[in-house]
Amino acid sequence: MKIWPAAVLALTLFLSACAGRTPIAGQSSPEISAANDADVSQAGTRTAGEDSPGSESVSEPPETEPVLSDDTVILGDLTFSLYENRQDFTAKLTGADISYTYSAVPGSDSSGSYRIGQALTAYFENDICVRFRFWNEAPQTGRGIRKGDSYAQMTKQYGEPHDQYTLHYKGEYDAYVYSFDDCVCEFGIARTAPDADSFYNIDVYIPDLFPAYTDPD
Repeated sequence: MKIWPAAVLALTLFLSACAGRTPIAGQSSPEISAANDADVSQAGTRTAGEDSPGSESVSEPPETEPVLSDDTVILGDLTFSLYENRQDFTAKLTGADISYTYSAVPGSDSSGSYRIGQALTAYFENDICVRFRFWNEAPQTGRGIRKGDSYAQMTKQYGEPHDQYTLHYKGEYDAYVYSFDDCVCEFGIARTAPDADSFYNIDVYIPDLFPAYTDPD
């Protein structure tokens, strides 16, 4: 069969158009699909938590609870500290409308003690707080230990005691002592019921100004 030149030219143009045709909507050419796959692969290698260029990180540092010093005692919403001057101490009690009694040392205008209800006694020397003694479960140390807590609760917060000795004060009890740079925390557990498993007394004091062997009462 004889093919006319015009037919050959038409066939050539048709085949060329098919080779370079534009994809139908919804379809992708092999070249475009390969390029898209490469982009996806690169995006998948982004490090966890890495922000894309121009974006702002929304992560925030975790909130932490304030850590109080070991020379600190907490009573309700109030925080008292050893070395605190008497004027500031009195202002806190007055501002919180907490009742207290003050007993001066005979012959001294700057030494005495504050008895805050049946909860806490604070002792002052030269108008500086030098010792706290807990009387019930209301006050707590800077690490949250109260009268009535157990030995296990103490060691969880403070670790193993730095020292231990036996005292005779309204009965016999074992004192567990923690010595820090500027203060001592002392926890006493009675050897007899009903207080044999919980703290009979807690004292926080400055050893150089109010030593352990001084009986505050």
